[in-house]
Amino acid sequence: MKNQSQENNGGHAEMTELQLEQLQIGIIDLVGVVDEEMMLYLRHATSWLQVNGNPTITVQISSGGGDAHCGLAIYDILRLYKGDKTGLVIEQASSAAAIILQSCTKRVAAKHATLLIHLVASTHVSMDQLYGKKLKEFKKHMLETQRSMEEIISARTGKKLRQVRATCQKDKSMNSTEALEFGLIDEIA
Repeated sequence: MKNQSQENNGGHAEMTELQLEQLQIGIIDLVGVVDEEMMLYLRHATSWLQVNGNPTITVQISSGGGDAHCGLAIYDILRLYKGDKTGLVIEQASSAAAIILQSCTKRVAAKHATLLIHLVASTHVSMDQLYGKKLKEFKKHMLETQRSMEEIISARTGKKLRQVRATCQKDKSMNSTEALEFGLIDEIA
Protein backbone atom coordinates (compact mmCIF):
# COMPACT_ATOMS: atom_id res chain seq x y z
CA MET A 1 0.00 0.00 0.00
CA LYS A 2 1.47 3.33 -1.05
CA ASN A 3 1.14 6.32 1.18
CA GLN A 4 0.85 9.87 -0.13
CA SER A 5 4.58 10.53 0.14
CA GLN A 6 5.29 7.51 -2.09
CA GLU A 7 3.10 8.92 -4.83
CA ASN A 8 4.85 12.28 -4.57
CA ASN A 9 8.27 10.61 -4.63
CA GLY A 10 7.98 8.78 -7.94
CA GLY A 11 6.82 5.53 -6.31
CA HIS A 12 9.90 5.13 -4.10
CA ALA A 13 8.96 3.51 -0.82
CA GLU A 14 9.00 5.83 2.15
CA MET A 15 8.03 4.81 5.62
CA THR A 16 4.47 5.11 6.82
CA GLU A 17 3.73 6.60 10.21
CA LEU A 18 3.16 3.10 11.62
CA GLN A 19 6.48 1.84 10.22
CA LEU A 20 8.29 4.78 11.79
CA GLU A 21 6.60 4.15 15.14
CA GLN A 22 7.65 0.48 14.91
CA LEU A 23 11.25 1.46 14.15
CA GLN A 24 11.31 3.69 17.20
CA ILE A 25 10.71 0.58 19.33
CA GLY A 26 13.07 -1.60 17.28
CA ILE A 27 10.64 -3.47 15.02
CA ILE A 28 10.86 -3.99 11.27
CA ASP A 29 7.74 -5.69 9.93
CA LEU A 30 8.24 -7.58 6.66
CA VAL A 31 4.80 -8.69 5.51
CA GLY A 32 3.71 -9.85 2.08
CA VAL A 33 5.58 -10.39 -1.14
CA VAL A 34 9.35 -10.03 -1.18
CA ASP A 35 9.76 -7.41 -3.87
CA GLU A 36 11.42 -4.11 -4.70
CA GLU A 37 9.00 -2.18 -2.49
CA MET A 38 9.97 -4.30 0.53
CA MET A 39 13.65 -3.88 -0.33
CA LEU A 40 13.33 -0.08 -0.59
CA TYR A 41 11.43 0.07 2.71
CA LEU A 42 14.17 -1.93 4.37
CA ARG A 43 16.88 0.35 2.96
CA HIS A 44 15.05 3.37 4.39
CA ALA A 45 14.45 1.60 7.70
CA THR A 46 18.06 0.48 8.21
CA SER A 47 19.31 3.94 7.23
CA TRP A 48 17.05 5.44 9.89
CA LEU A 49 18.29 2.87 12.41
CA GLN A 50 21.94 3.57 11.54
CA VAL A 51 21.43 7.28 12.13
CA ASN A 52 19.94 6.34 15.49
CA GLY A 53 22.89 4.26 16.70
CA ASN A 54 22.26 0.77 15.22
CA PRO A 55 19.96 -0.42 18.03
CA THR A 56 18.96 -4.04 18.51
CA ILE A 57 15.98 -4.84 16.30
CA THR A 58 13.35 -7.51 15.78
CA VAL A 59 12.56 -8.33 12.16
CA GLN A 60 9.03 -9.75 12.07
CA ILE A 61 8.53 -11.92 8.98
CA SER A 62 5.26 -13.10 7.50
CA SER A 63 5.86 -13.77 3.82
CA GLY A 64 5.27 -16.46 1.25
CA GLY A 65 8.38 -15.28 -0.57
CA GLY A 66 8.77 -13.49 -3.85
CA ASP A 67 11.61 -12.22 -5.99
CA ALA A 68 14.87 -14.09 -5.27
CA HIS A 69 17.06 -11.13 -6.19
CA CYS A 70 15.17 -8.76 -3.91
CA GLY A 71 15.37 -11.42 -1.20
CA LEU A 72 19.15 -11.64 -1.58
CA ALA A 73 19.41 -7.83 -1.51
CA ILE A 74 17.32 -7.68 1.68
CA TYR A 75 19.46 -10.46 3.15
CA ASP A 76 22.58 -8.38 2.45
CA ILE A 77 21.06 -5.16 3.82
CA LEU A 78 20.20 -6.90 7.10
CA ARG A 79 23.45 -8.89 7.21
CA LEU A 80 25.44 -5.66 6.95
CA TYR A 81 23.36 -3.85 9.60
CA LYS A 82 25.65 -3.47 12.62
CA GLY A 83 23.07 -3.91 15.39
CA ASP A 84 21.85 -7.25 16.71
CA LYS A 85 18.89 -8.66 14.81
CA THR A 86 16.28 -11.16 15.95
CA GLY A 87 14.22 -12.61 13.12
CA LEU A 88 10.75 -13.67 14.21
CA VAL A 89 8.62 -15.72 11.83
CA ILE A 90 5.02 -15.00 12.73
CA GLU A 91 3.08 -16.99 10.13
CA GLN A 92 5.43 -18.14 7.43
CA ALA A 93 8.83 -17.53 5.92
CA SER A 94 8.85 -19.22 2.56
CA SER A 95 11.34 -19.07 -0.27
CA ALA A 96 13.13 -15.68 -0.32
CA ALA A 97 11.67 -14.87 3.13
CA ALA A 98 13.45 -17.93 4.59
CA ILE A 99 16.69 -16.57 3.14
CA ILE A 100 16.05 -13.14 4.69
CA LEU A 101 15.60 -14.83 8.09
CA GLN A 102 19.11 -16.28 7.81
CA SER A 103 20.61 -12.74 7.99
CA CYS A 104 19.43 -12.37 11.59
CA THR A 105 21.69 -12.96 14.57
CA LYS A 106 18.95 -14.95 16.31
CA ARG A 107 16.25 -16.80 14.31
CA VAL A 108 12.93 -17.56 16.02
CA ALA A 109 9.65 -18.98 14.72
CA ALA A 110 6.25 -18.94 16.33
CA LYS A 111 5.01 -22.38 17.32
CA HIS A 112 2.59 -22.63 14.38
CA ALA A 113 4.77 -20.91 11.77
CA THR A 114 6.01 -22.67 8.65
CA LEU A 115 9.22 -22.31 6.67
CA LEU A 116 9.96 -23.39 3.13
CA ILE A 117 13.13 -23.58 1.10
CA HIS A 118 12.95 -24.70 -2.51
CA LEU A 119 14.55 -24.40 -5.93
CA VAL A 120 14.57 -20.95 -7.51
CA ALA A 121 11.70 -20.30 -9.91
CA SER A 122 11.13 -17.47 -12.34
CA THR A 123 7.89 -16.03 -13.61
CA HIS A 124 9.71 -13.27 -15.48
CA VAL A 125 10.79 -15.06 -18.64
CA SER A 126 10.33 -13.58 -22.07
CA MET A 127 10.24 -15.69 -25.20
CA ASP A 128 13.56 -14.32 -26.44
CA GLN A 129 15.24 -15.84 -23.35
CA LEU A 130 14.21 -19.32 -24.45
CA TYR A 131 16.46 -19.42 -27.50
CA GLY A 132 20.15 -20.09 -28.04
CA LYS A 133 22.69 -18.08 -26.08
CA LYS A 134 20.06 -16.25 -24.02
CA LEU A 135 18.70 -19.56 -22.72
CA LYS A 136 22.19 -20.59 -21.59
CA GLU A 137 22.68 -17.21 -19.88
CA PHE A 138 19.27 -17.45 -18.21
CA LYS A 139 19.99 -20.97 -16.95
CA LYS A 140 23.44 -19.92 -15.70
CA HIS A 141 21.93 -16.97 -13.85
CA MET A 142 19.24 -19.19 -12.23
CA LEU A 143 21.86 -21.74 -11.15
CA GLU A 144 24.06 -18.98 -9.65
CA THR A 145 21.10 -17.59 -7.72
CA GLN A 146 20.20 -21.07 -6.44
CA ARG A 147 23.81 -21.69 -5.43
CA SER A 148 23.94 -18.39 -3.51
CA MET A 149 20.80 -19.31 -1.58
CA GLU A 150 22.05 -22.81 -0.84
CA GLU A 151 25.37 -21.43 0.42
CA ILE A 152 23.55 -19.06 2.79
CA ILE A 153 21.43 -21.89 4.16
CA SER A 154 24.42 -24.22 4.44
CA ALA A 155 26.45 -21.63 6.34
CA ARG A 156 23.66 -20.97 8.85
CA THR A 157 22.45 -24.55 9.33
CA GLY A 158 25.79 -26.36 9.19
CA LYS A 159 24.32 -28.73 6.58
CA LYS A 160 26.34 -29.77 3.56
CA LEU A 161 25.36 -28.18 0.25
CA ARG A 162 24.04 -31.50 -1.09
CA GLN A 163 21.75 -31.84 1.97
CA VAL A 164 20.44 -28.32 1.44
CA ARG A 165 19.87 -28.96 -2.28
CA ALA A 166 18.02 -32.22 -1.54
CA THR A 167 15.75 -30.39 0.89
CA CYS A 168 15.12 -27.62 -1.64
CA GLN A 169 14.17 -30.22 -4.25
CA LYS A 170 11.50 -31.64 -1.92
CA ASP A 171 9.67 -28.27 -2.00
CA LYS A 172 7.93 -29.13 1.28
CA SER A 173 6.97 -26.76 4.08
CA MET A 174 8.48 -27.39 7.50
CA ASN A 175 6.70 -26.72 10.75
CA SER A 176 8.67 -24.89 13.42
CA THR A 177 9.93 -28.12 15.03
CA GLU A 178 11.20 -29.43 11.69
CA ALA A 179 12.80 -26.06 10.91
CA LEU A 180 14.55 -26.11 14.30
CA GLU A 181 15.85 -29.65 13.70
CA PHE A 182 17.10 -28.64 10.23
CA GLY A 183 18.80 -25.52 11.63
CA LEU A 184 16.76 -22.85 9.83
CA ILE A 185 15.81 -21.38 13.23
CA ASP A 186 17.43 -21.26 16.65
CA GLU A 187 14.31 -21.48 18.80
CA ILE A 188 10.54 -21.73 18.87
CA ALA A 189 8.51 -18.98 20.54
